[in-house]
Amino acid sequence: MELRIDYLCRLSGALCNGSEYSIKQIMLSAIRNNVPIAHLREVILMSYLFDGFPTALEGFRILDDVTASDINTRDDIQWTADNLALWRERGEKLCRQVYGDKYESLMERVSNI
Repeated sequence: MELRIDYLCRLSGALCNGSEYSIKQIMLSAIRNNVPIAHLREVILMSYLFDGFPTALEGFRILDDVTASDINTRDDIQWTADNLALWRERGEKLCRQVYGDKYESLMERVSNI
C-alpha cells in the first residue's frame, strides 16, 4: 500500500490552523483514499509537539466524530485486558505530571467530549 503522506501533511497543517471544518474534510478525504486511521492518529498525537496538548485533544475528538459512521474501525489498536489497564495507568500518571493541579478540571472537561 502506498503511503499517502500528502494527506498526513495536510492534516498536520489543518490541526495547527484550527479550522474544524478543514480538519474534518481532510480526515474524510484521507479515509476515502485508504489512509489508515492509525496514521491519522499518529499525526494527531504528534501535533502536541508543535501546537500543544489542546490541539491533540481536539484532533482526537474530531477523528472520533468523523469515524463514528460505518467506516469506524479501531482494529488497528490492540486493546487487551492485559495491556489496557497498564496503558490507562501510565497515561493517567503522565497526564497528572504534565497538568499538575489542573488535572482534575481537565479530566472533567475531557470526559464530556
